[in-house]
Amino acid sequence: MAGGWSPKVNRHVQVLKFVSSSVIKVKPGIITGFATDTNPIIRVRHTGEVYGTGAVGVPRRTDVNENQTITKYIAP
Repeated sequence: MAGGWSPKVNRHVQVLKFVSSSVIKVKPGIITGFATDTNPIIRVRHTGEVYGTGAVGVPRRTDVNENQTITKYIAP
């Protein structure tokens, strides 16, 4: 069986909120569920903010040069 990290409910992640081209806010989050597009719905631990909806979740950031205008998440 292949090892590595996979998104599961209650896993801890970091939410990247792109404020501008040079400012990124990083917030600790927890995966609370999954949207119909298979991406997770994430709740920020301290503020209770929720990113993602039932239809559209938060995509995982896999490349530094990806679109930096939408919210993404990274795994620890």
